[in-house]
Amino acid sequence: MYLMKRGFTLVELLVVISIISILAVIALGGFQSTQRKARDGQRKSDLKQITNALEVIYYDHGRYPDSDGGEIRACDYDPGAPSTSSGPCIWGTDEVKDVDGAIYIRRLQEDPSSGNYYYRSADNGQRYQLYARLENDNDPDFQTFDFSLFTSLVPDCGIGDPCNFAITSTNTIPTED
Repeated sequence: MYLMKRGFTLVELLVVISIISILAVIALGGFQSTQRKARDGQRKSDLKQITNALEVIYYDHGRYPDSDGGEIRACDYDPGAPSTSSGPCIWGTDEVKDVDGAIYIRRLQEDPSSGNYYYRSADNGQRYQLYARLENDNDPDFQTFDFSLFTSLVPDCGIGDPCNFAITSTNTIPTED
């Protein structure tokens, strides 16, 4: 008697592979969305920590550090010296400290994907704006700014991407120059 070996047909294999592929795409999409949300959460946390340090600097010295092309001039902060006395801090590398040795941030946070945030100081150090670019368009803190109101450098929060999230000193709004 002849026994027939039963196996999978080509059509059955293709159906199984198609189903697995669809499930993988769905899972990967959800994973990427979760990663974007996590990076946005990190951005918000980083800006809040930087804001806390800036407020302590203001409390100690009566002014916020100057800005230089989106960077904070506070690596050896001396509020009594000209703004060129303190170098701009490199995001993700430098510590924010004053000339007396007080350390405000041990390592200045950097954006999890682009590497940079954007900082701007105005009115002789009496107000500041701190920007980031959120990836999740559905985030409740996602904002669209009208940068045409700016007379100085427009913040760039990535490779040519406009900023869409800001934290500011209490006496200013994100779209003020």
